[in-house]
Amino acid sequence: MVILSVTQPAAVTNNFQNTTMFEIQKIESTIKPGKFESLNNGVWYYNYDVTERTELVSENMSEGGELVERTLYSYVQVRI
Repeated sequence: MVILSVTQPAAVTNNFQNTTMFEIQKIESTIKPGKFESLNNGVWYYNYDVTERTELVSENMSEGGELVERTLYSYVQVRI
């Protein structure tokens, strides 16, 4: 997976024990995410608010190469 950008994670805390419940990240990637993702070590992520956009990018930016379409997916990811 190619992750183009990740914003700083935010945490939601439990006021009773002051422990972190969720880690929330805004992700931009070239691969469409599934609703749930497992890291196969007991860690799971829930992806929501997935938006898709297409942009034109140059194949070879230094020589002004041919423009090609690239699909980007932006979404919010929560560790559960």
